[in-house]
Amino acid sequence: LKHPALDIPYEGAKAYCEWLTVQYNAQEKRRYKKVIFRLPTMAEWKVAALGYKDFQSWTFEENTVLAHEQQNKKETRSYKMSEQEVSYPWALWDWQRRNSITNKHTCYLANVGAPEEITCPAGIKGDGWTLTSPVGTYFANGMGLFDVVGNLAEMIDEEGKAMGGSWRQPPEECTIHSVLDYEGSDTRVGARPFMEVIEQ
Repeated sequence: LKHPALDIPYEGAKAYCEWLTVQYNAQEKRRYKKVIFRLPTMAEWKVAALGYKDFQSWTFEENTVLAHEQQNKKETRSYKMSEQEVSYPWALWDWQRRNSITNKHTCYLANVGAPEEITCPAGIKGDGWTLTSPVGTYFANGMGLFDVVGNLAEMIDEEGKAMGGSWRQPPEECTIHSVLDYEGSDTRVGARPFMEVIEQ
């Protein structure tokens, strides 16, 4: 099982993005002619974390989304982000739990610093992990991104800031709006490069 890379300094993440850009653009068989890999802005990260494919703006509050009222219900409803409080990416498939870190069975939906006294019906105490969990342990969001909240806070293009919270932070600090301030290398922080298409 593969765990996310952690404890990487900001400069190292930027260097990796530069290396990845060169590697991709050097491939003969590639989907796009020219791309740049980079760390996302805070605005880009929030919209990607929500995971709504048909987003209208890179400003979170300017978007309107279609979401399922409850898990396993087919009906959807339209919601303006400017009028709603939305903490977690599973809001799109279970709107009633948009601000809850657990599902209706009290099982954690992300790897966070969860209190162990909370046990879900499967017998798992807390979120079941002492450190990071393997990538893909929890459900992906609507864009196919795993672990956008919890597991590791993700660097953005502002040095010393990471988004989404980590395995060491309490649930209320692991939302799609949570900002973690850090210095140097940090076991709570990793990076998720964004690919910007420069030429189709």
